[in-house]
Amino acid sequence: MEIGQEDGFVKVVSPIEDTPAERAEVKSGDFIVKIDNVSTRGMTVSEAVKKMRGKPGTKITLTLSRKNADKPIVVNLTRAIIKVKSVRHHLIEPDYGYIRVSQFQERTVESVNTAAKELVKENKGKPLKGLVLDLRDDPGGLLTGAVGVSAAFLPSEAVVVSTKGRDGKDGMVLKAVPEDYVYGMGGDPLAGIPAELKTIPMAVLVNSGSASASEIVAGALQDHKRAVIVGTQSFGKGSVQTLIPLSNGSAVKLTTALYYTPNDRSIQAQGLFPMSK
Repeated sequence: MEIGQEDGFVKVVSPIEDTPAERAEVKSGDFIVKIDNVSTRGMTVSEAVKKMRGKPGTKITLTLSRKNADKPIVVNLTRAIIKVKSVRHHLIEPDYGYIRVSQFQERTVESVNTAAKELVKENKGKPLKGLVLDLRDDPGGLLTGAVGVSAAFLPSEAVVVSTKGRDGKDGMVLKAVPEDYVYGMGGDPLAGIPAELKTIPMAVLVNSGSASASEIVAGALQDHKRAVIVGTQSFGKGSVQTLIPLSNGSAVKLTTALYYTPNDRSIQAQGLFPMSK
């Protein structure tokens, strides 16, 4: 699961699909107040991650504080090797497709392209007439993945996301062009994508577990009036963090900029609101 820190405790950003945490019904927004009966107050994210990791098959107990719950919730998990399939798809009904992105990894953009092509095949070779893009409980991942997935549905050269530092000055501007989303030295992962994906009606599903890269995608599609956003307010994780190495071998992580949607909206601590096209 993806975790962060808030109010001195460890907070669940999103449980990752098909993992022990999701199967135990850990939810976005839960506070992990104890790990194996040890309080997490003041514990850093890296310390919490280290404490939760362990050999596959071993047990761990988490004590959760959940909004509107009368008492703490105790869940027992069995550690496992996590293999995340970042993209899944199926036809909802003839002519209408569904693509689920659970994380933005190295091959996510290519996988979205593959999913789109397979949906057309499953639709007896006919172009799709509508699409649902499911970003619920997607904690984010690679920025290039967010730009690439956005580019799958936007016109070439459309602005996807920009950054600004604390002085308010513009930083980088990333657009729906291969040079801004190709990961490494490979070719364009969106080559041959079905043309109708740029124009068919779309709904993007978000919730409080949709964070970071998934908010960049939803924000870009929303601002370009490319899709209707459906669900609940997203997490609000829109900060750019930089690691600064120190002479003693450690490092300091600083927030150096914020992400902005094409209409110059900051995602940080605000998130995105649904039902807007």
